[in-house]
Amino acid sequence: MLWVVIGFAVLVVPLGGIYAITTVGGKVARAGKPLQAPADVAGLLRIDSPAFRGLLDQQEKQLRDKGVKNFVVAAYGTETRPEFPEFVVVAVREANDRTRGEIVKGFDQALGQATPGSGATDQTFEQGGVEYRCTGSQLGANVSICRWNDGDVVGFGFSPTSRPERLSDLTAEARNEMR
Repeated sequence: MLWVVIGFAVLVVPLGGIYAITTVGGKVARAGKPLQAPADVAGLLRIDSPAFRGLLDQQEKQLRDKGVKNFVVAAYGTETRPEFPEFVVVAVREANDRTRGEIVKGFDQALGQATPGSGATDQTFEQGGVEYRCTGSQLGANVSICRWNDGDVVGFGFSPTSRPERLSDLTAEARNEMR
């Protein structure tokens, strides 16, 4: 399941604007402040075990190979089942409005090609003045997905266990903690 979720996330960024990130020429916002994954999100601990970290490192390498420089790929779970992520967040910091728009557009296009999850409907939630577009989808299994674009960072939260309403809270907390 993790490979499916992270693989989808890593595909979304290239589909949505890696070309724009590397060629539009926008400067990375807050270049002196790289994004950092929080240690926990709503009581879920960041999964940093060596075996699991290796999976995330492979996904990060793919992003770096495509020219993305300031990003986060992190998974979170419980202490009792740290090998099973309950929440995955992918975020890219990019100053250029066009680039952020292209990433979001790519995400929406990729999501539109995925099979909707049972009872899936797009929902928009506002958390701290930022809109989160959330939906359910089937990416090998039912998963909830939320995306945001706050004018500085564009990102996505994924969860195989949370409904979109709960996922919007997790995603908002992760976004707030990495700023």
